[in-house]
Amino acid sequence: MSKTLPTNRDQAVRYLYERINYERRIHVPYSERNFKLDRMRRLAERLGNPEEQLNIVHVAGTKGKGSTSTMLASILTSAGKKTGLFTSPHLQRLEERIVIDGEEIPGDRLTAIVCDMIPVIESMEVDDPVDNRPTFFEIVTAIAFVHFQQQEVDNVVLEVGLGGRLDSSNICHPKLCIVTEIDLDHTRQLGDTLEKIAGEKAGIIKPGVPVVCGATKPAAVAVIRDRARELGSEIYMLGDSFGFQHVTSKPGQPPAEREQASTKPGQAESVKPFETIEFTCDDSLGGSHTDLESVAISMMGQHQAANASMALAAVNVLQSHGLELSESQLRDGLVRASCRGRVELVARSPAVILDVGHNEASIRALTETLARHFPQDPADRVVVFATTKGKDVEAMLRILLPWCGQLIVTKYQDNPRGCSTGSILRIAEHLVCELLFSSDSLNSLAKVSSHEQPSDAWAAAMELSTKDSLVCITGSFFLAAELESLARNSK
Repeated sequence: MSKTLPTNRDQAVRYLYERINYERRIHVPYSERNFKLDRMRRLAERLGNPEEQLNIVHVAGTKGKGSTSTMLASILTSAGKKTGLFTSPHLQRLEERIVIDGEEIPGDRLTAIVCDMIPVIESMEVDDPVDNRPTFFEIVTAIAFVHFQQQEVDNVVLEVGLGGRLDSSNICHPKLCIVTEIDLDHTRQLGDTLEKIAGEKAGIIKPGVPVVCGATKPAAVAVIRDRARELGSEIYMLGDSFGFQHVTSKPGQPPAEREQASTKPGQAESVKPFETIEFTCDDSLGGSHTDLESVAISMMGQHQAANASMALAAVNVLQSHGLELSESQLRDGLVRASCRGRVELVARSPAVILDVGHNEASIRALTETLARHFPQDPADRVVVFATTKGKDVEAMLRILLPWCGQLIVTKYQDNPRGCSTGSILRIAEHLVCELLFSSDSLNSLAKVSSHEQPSDAWAAAMELSTKDSLVCITGSFFLAAELESLARNSK
């Protein structure tokens, strides 16, 4: 066992980062050898199986699972239910992943739980040094289970880390499963087709447990439906059992619910655009909030409207299992929900957007959302871009190059998985040559430049922008994390 146990939060976090951490490895394997539910089950068993004492909603998907989880947790909190929320990754602090009613796990409590877990972790490592060593993510998942159990929460919204079937969170026994939109991402780990990826995501479905599904692509829908049918689980599909209509609102004109809702520290009321939806669902979901008009959302984008509809559908299903909440609580919880780095407007003059999008679908949602909310000419749009090795860089740049006037390429520094500026530039230059021969792209392609350091890329973006510009940071969680402070304090 470690000679000295952590005595403070920084030492506890350092101990965690010394474990196997696939979030910081260039090559991320995905197999039953590397992602062992048996190992996670043994870890949980030695901790007293805290997850078995929790009422869990389990959320998987390619797009929107973090936002959907946050929205649902906020609604449950607004309804007076003590609610735990587990998400990943984090932007600045590990504690962001483990939250109860909007409050991160305190550093001293994190330290205490880590100290209690160290004998268990290291005894497992001694038993089998190769295959039985709990990973960073498995340990953090277990910390969340323990914290939520110790704090006697009423509900937990649990977001999957990677995939679903082999994710460490999948040892839980949920009351409800949610599968959000499915798209191509993490193809090296999850498969190179929608069917394969949907199969991994559908791996969270448990026998007889109801499923809310926001997938829309027929190939993915078929896989998820078949899995639910095989396990005898009732499934409620977007576009079938529930639906929504999206209405884009103008920035700076918050609805009544937004005006009445207090903001969390650091939130700027005046710079938070929003969406509005009309929501409907079948009586088969079992809830009373089946028809809702003018429901306000504090996150930008039609994709957030779809995420909100899944959260509302989930609330109706939970009502059939005993959840009590009023319409005003539901509306209040939804309008209070916010996710850092999800098409987030963090400053004005120039307008600055912080976004963690890292695949073709999320970049498309970003650009479509900003085109609706901001009147800038493409020439006045400046994008700072970095991404991760293995991502479909070409697909993302095909969207960004015609959309903005300046594309500044960089590489995030705090993680070895960053894609080099040189490789991104080569792809960009090739695409510029190709797109110049496309009639719909003539005279509308971004000028491409690069800086090795994100801070230098940010400085260049500020030099290229005016008070009327739109500056967007996108391509990776890690880039957003490294530039968040500069972005929020930009002038």
